Amino acid sequence: SELGAMFPRSSGEYNFLGRAYHPAFGFLAGWVSATVGFAAPVALAAMAFGEYAKSVVPGLPPIPLAIGVVWLVSPRNPLKGWAPGEYGQRFAAVKAMASEPGMTVSDMERRFGLYRTAELLDQLRQRHRGVRFTWIMGSDSLHGLHRWHRWRDIARRVPICVVSRPGDPVRARLSPAARELAPHRLRMTEARALPCARPPRWTYLTEPYNPASSTALRAAAGQPSA
Repeated sequence: SELGAMFPRSSGEYNFLGRAYHPAFGFLAGWVSATVGFAAPVALAAMAFGEYAKSVVPGLPPIPLAIGVVWLVSPRNPLKGWAPGEYGQRFAAVKAMASEPGMTVSDMERRFGLYRTAELLDQLRQRHRGVRFTWIMGSDSLHGLHRWHRWRDIARRVPICVVSRPGDPVRARLSPAARELAPHRLRMTEARALPCARPPRWTYLTEPYNPASSTALRAAAGQPSA
């Protein structure tokens, strides 16, 4: 407190050591904090997440999981009451398309017999205590989120990132769930803070549209559709 009164400015130890002794000491302390004091705990937390997440995607190295995105292929949609296409074909198709570095495809829902997002989150929270998850979904899902089983529990448990899709931008943002969660929305410029935000928090991202339709892709592949 005495140092703070003597040197009333921000910058922490850089300010205190640089003013009290020499700027070189302040620089060295700041460099150590940036490369070890702050970066190391974040890296260790990411590595721990990767180890925990191996149960979601068995056999995958933990480091890619620590910094990547896990695609969950659902066995069926409870709101539609049907499974769009044969699961093995859909899983293979998603795996072929999710080829960017850091992307992984998981059949966790099928392996654990899960059909609802709230139940999936129950399993994830039970198996990976202390791990931060962010739920990513399209704006068409936001449009019908109020129909999901325990949707308010989902919003209270994980930050939600909504990605705009063709035909749904206005409908999604005027949906019952979006209106109820409006006070907790982060602007797109604040989206970087979402993974560490305390739920309920969500954001809406406007990205370049991909005109591809899952229904059209299934039809082209000769798979059943809705």
